[in-house]
Amino acid sequence: MAMVAGSVAALAGFESSKPCQVCFNLLSPQRASGRAFVPKNQLVVGPNVACRSQALARRRASGLQERTGDSNLKERVSVPPASFVAAMGASGALLGPVLDGFHSRFGVLRYHDPAPFAVMLGNVELCQTAAWVPPLFGIAGMLIGTLYILLDQALDTKEDRRRVEIWKVLLGIACFIAQYYASGLLLGTHGVLGPGIASGPENFAWWLVGASELFLWATALAHWRFFDGTKAGIIVAALTALGGPAIEVLLLNFPGWDLYAYAAPDLFGIPTWIAPVYWCGAPAVGNLARFVRQSILQ
Repeated sequence: MAMVAGSVAALAGFESSKPCQVCFNLLSPQRASGRAFVPKNQLVVGPNVACRSQALARRRASGLQERTGDSNLKERVSVPPASFVAAMGASGALLGPVLDGFHSRFGVLRYHDPAPFAVMLGNVELCQTAAWVPPLFGIAGMLIGTLYILLDQALDTKEDRRRVEIWKVLLGIACFIAQYYASGLLLGTHGVLGPGIASGPENFAWWLVGASELFLWATALAHWRFFDGTKAGIIVAALTALGGPAIEVLLLNFPGWDLYAYAAPDLFGIPTWIAPVYWCGAPAVGNLARFVRQSILQ
């Protein structure tokens, strides 16, 4: 009687768990003969009976979804064409030295070896730069622009975010130029707060220097929020704010090199406020990259 009661209980638990068709077919002949049993392809967990075939099917479906997701990612992500990379490199090489010229003009930095030279537009001096500066900014433009496009594809950025109108591209670049200029104007040794940079907390100007750095961070974050606002954008901006200063530390401290130097460095030869300037540049370059890419596709 105990064995019969146990068999009946197992059968009741099996029926309450709504088994799959495989287990139902396995059980049907035994029902016809009046004998109840628990098939081998079932796993008993507590009071309920979970069907192994159902779990296996779920695992197979999950694996198929993962493989499908990987396949879709590979289909979405494609390296931009050479014409795109060339356009981004040229843009960086042309604009970068002019921006860096703001910093040399306000005494933020000084080029050493090779010696700097003036870039003239007619009778107007655009900037002072060195021979290695345009290629470096060109490489930065290519890297930031390409990274933007790849992450837009990988993270499936909305199409309306990828399609940027020319006015937004130009306004974003103009705001980046303004922030770059303001950083030199405020924090250069020949700038408004120059004397306060080398002073201590007892000097009110020293506190204004700290407030200026917070101002640069506020404008950088606002720049990303207004002109971009995407996950791809914030990732690239963060990487630029970290990678840019790291490359500068390498250039400043590489044995045997004496390319340039900052007048008032804070850490490893660079001022800490340079990070928000790099951050602000990423959305400006990113929107230009999006515009160039859609122009090439059209």
